[in-house]
Amino acid sequence: MKKSLRMLSALALVLGLIWAEAGQAQTPPAAGKGGPGSGGRKGGPPPAATEACKGKSAGNQCEFKRKNGEDVQGTCKVHPKGGDLRCAPPPPAAKACKGKSAGNPCEFKNRKGENVQGSCAVPRKGGDMRCRPKNQPPPGGGKGGTPKI
Repeated sequence: MKKSLRMLSALALVLGLIWAEAGQAQTPPAAGKGGPGSGGRKGGPPPAATEACKGKSAGNQCEFKRKNGEDVQGTCKVHPKGGDLRCAPPPPAAKACKGKSAGNPCEFKNRKGENVQGSCAVPRKGGDMRCRPKNQPPPGGGKGGTPKI
C-alpha cells in the first residue's frame, strides 16, 4: 500500500512538472503584437486609446480621437485578460442613462445594431446606471426599491 502511494505521488509530481513546463513555454505576445488590449490585432483598442492612458492609473478619466475624427471620452481600464491600460468609453447601455434617474425610460443600440428599449437601473455590483432592457426581469423578484440590474 505504501509503495503504491509513493508511486502515485511520484507520478503526480512528474505530471505537475510537465504541466508547469508546458505553461512556461507559452510566452505572451509583445505589446502591440496581438495581445488582449494591445491594439495590435483586429478588434483590439486603437493605439490612441492606449496612448490616452500613458502616465495615468486605472479609473482616471481619459479621451482620444478615433481615426474617423470622433472624440471619445472614457475611463482608463486594463483588459480583463491582461494587456495595456487603455481608454475605454462607457458601454451604450450606460450612455443611454447618463443624466437620468433610476426608472426613467432609455434606449440604445446593441452589438447587432438593434434598438433596445428599457429603463435605467443601477447594476447589482454597483457602478454607473445602465439601461435594463424591458424583457429583462427585475432583480430580486421585483420587490421594489431602486431598480438594479
